[in-house]
Amino acid sequence: MLTPVANLCVNSSTNLMQYIAEVRKFPMLSQEEEVRLAKNWQEYQDISSAHRLITSHLNLVVKIAMKFKNYGLLLMDLVMEGNMGLMHAVKKFNPDLGFRFSTYAVWWIEASMKDFILKSWSLVKIGTTQAQRRL
Repeated sequence: MLTPVANLCVNSSTNLMQYIAEVRKFPMLSQEEEVRLAKNWQEYQDISSAHRLITSHLNLVVKIAMKFKNYGLLLMDLVMEGNMGLMHAVKKFNPDLGFRFSTYAVWWIEASMKDFILKSWSLVKIGTTQAQRRL
């Protein structure tokens, strides 16, 4: 049975700490579980397998978002963009290569967040700031 995602949706009345508390309730997966779920998703398009892969790695998204908290954007916006990257990683993950899903997902999560940061910075700012050079 799928966990209600409505509890994870963040609106203006829900703060980041409540979201993090909800995310921590999902158990981490073993490598064998990850491979099984990823293969179910690849072969049968099993939504519950993809859902389980995503929910078990939401805490990873929050951890990565913390690295980008000094870029002048809302942390919750970064988390939501990271969640989009996590979903993209589930679609593209190949369990036959022998890597853990989290190793693969980090790349997509960071790419989504960096893309969001670059698109969010005003085009009027001509100069390159220290933060922009780091990206």
